[in-house]
Amino acid sequence: MTAALTDPVPAWRDRVQASLAALGGEGLASALGLEGKRESADFKVLCPVHNERTPSCGIAERDGHLVWHCFGCDAGGDAIDLVMRVRGLQFLDALEAAADLSGEHGVSSELREYQSKPRTARRARPAPRAVSPPKPPPKTADWNHPPDARAFWRACVPLTSSNEAVAYLRSREQTHGERFDIEAIEARDLARVLPVTPLPSWAFSKGGTWDETGHMIVLPAFNANGERASVRAMRVRDGASPKRLPPAGFTCKGLVLANEHGVELLADSAEREAIHEFEGGLSRIDARLETQRRTVRWPTINLAEGEPDFLLDALLEPGLPVLGLWSGSWTLDIAARVPNAPTFVVSTDQDERGDKYAREVLETLKGRVTPRRRYR
Repeated sequence: MTAALTDPVPAWRDRVQASLAALGGEGLASALGLEGKRESADFKVLCPVHNERTPSCGIAERDGHLVWHCFGCDAGGDAIDLVMRVRGLQFLDALEAAADLSGEHGVSSELREYQSKPRTARRARPAPRAVSPPKPPPKTADWNHPPDARAFWRACVPLTSSNEAVAYLRSREQTHGERFDIEAIEARDLARVLPVTPLPSWAFSKGGTWDETGHMIVLPAFNANGERASVRAMRVRDGASPKRLPPAGFTCKGLVLANEHGVELLADSAEREAIHEFEGGLSRIDARLETQRRTVRWPTINLAEGEPDFLLDALLEPGLPVLGLWSGSWTLDIAARVPNAPTFVVSTDQDERGDKYAREVLETLKGRVTPRRRYR
């Protein structure tokens, strides 16, 4: 019996990560042409994700690897992700560039050979990680949000590092009749795939851990203040477990998916509400009403049912706010973030559940927006 092939990419990544760590934060920044200054254990540089004048992005060593995190926009990841952002590369190309930067020229040579092969000749899925069967975390006061959800998101890797995830999205194109632009999803950081590091205890379902059940694609979930609070996982292979999952032991009530403009909409409304409460002594409801009277910045706001349709709408409407919902996610807090007067497009499946979602959402916005329905 022939031994099963293993995916070489995780091993290459580990080798490159170790060699990059030897450079240190300042050495990596210099190799990437980033100017900065040392502050305590971090080397601070200008964030490669958003425009800023004062460096707020720190590069530091954690557990033998270099990681980066921007305190201005909450972007972050490992050293290879930083190479991706700075040089505008996809994952495998960034891994090759990082190998050259770190002196791992053997790895970069092997990567070039690996990428020259057709996708079907590569290993589609790494061997399952050895993870002890987890138990649901105990209930806490913040029941919706895993405390380490942000750290988990930062550890997740780009879509193109998983052939299986890419193949799944390509297969969905026939169902939706629209193209999933993988490069755009990756560049705009709308979704990632599971990290190669051990998974949190909540990343499982009845069928096993997320990598065992095929819940490989991960999307961030945001609260009404535009803060990344949790994640949702999408199943990319056939199985008996649910197609989409929140972290086990938690719910995602009161959270939504959001593209960059959706996050901006939520955060901007929350900031205005806080300012009114502080300066004017207004009640929470009065502050919301005042927020809703502001000038409408976007003529149209889109809301999509489910993760695949959210990704499609985010790709089709790159200049507009796009939110995504699932059962129980829409709340009055989120509705209060929607300004008066825009056209509000609700995209759902043409079925009873989709109609129910649309009715519930539009009832919370009655008299404030121009509703429009769109069926997938």
